[in-house]
Amino acid sequence: MSGSIFRNYAIALTSPTAWIGLFLIVGLILIWTKKQKLAKWCLTVGTGLFIFFAFDPFTEILLNNFENEYPAFSIANQPSSEKIKYVVVLAGGYVPNSPNHPLTTELTRHTLARVIEGIRIYKTIPGSQLVFTGKGWAPKSEAFAMKELAVSVGVNAEHIIIEEESTNTYDHTTYLLKLLKNDSFVLVTSAIHMPRAMGLFLKAGYKPIPAPTAHILTGKYELFNMKVPFASGENLEAVDMWFNEFFGIIWAKIRGRI
Repeated sequence: MSGSIFRNYAIALTSPTAWIGLFLIVGLILIWTKKQKLAKWCLTVGTGLFIFFAFDPFTEILLNNFENEYPAFSIANQPSSEKIKYVVVLAGGYVPNSPNHPLTTELTRHTLARVIEGIRIYKTIPGSQLVFTGKGWAPKSEAFAMKELAVSVGVNAEHIIIEEESTNTYDHTTYLLKLLKNDSFVLVTSAIHMPRAMGLFLKAGYKPIPAPTAHILTGKYELFNMKVPFASGENLEAVDMWFNEFFGIIWAKIRGRI
């Protein structure tokens, strides 16, 4: 658990928004300590990074290259001889809230989109089973919470398998080994996360069929399309997510996992 906490802090401290905040805070401190020249440099860099990351089209260029690498899953595009037994849905976050909050609030929007897409695909593949994964640090696992949601909307509990030990994407390639190693399966995760997830599973010898969902960049992609010319917090969040995935891939390659 300590390793995961350290990793989360490391990611947070290397994200674009952290850089922006650091430069701006240091710049303000330097102004009050009368170090005007250095303060100007820090404020200029911080403001420049904010403009670069918070405005289109830079964010859309990054997202388009990542999120459109794999098309949406369609059973019609699968070979008729390919028997798909499992639809694997990777967890995307679960935070237990007040007893007054519903399960749909406790599951993050990333997890919700993945669960819904997993159920949609499961219903198009006769005889298939849903596999929910994810440990988390809550009183109940992410996988169990995902199963609860699926059952509440009509999925037969007997058609659901949960894997409650994985704490990150690489863990899935270990804990799902016995279940999936020799079978093709649909892999459901967020579009921005799909390149890393596919790389890890393919390297481990699995046969995943990508099913990206929860796209950040929606609609038809057109460079320099007409949008509101203002900074967007959504852009900053998207860039942070892109950095997390990009450096996650680099780190996995260094460790020989992709």
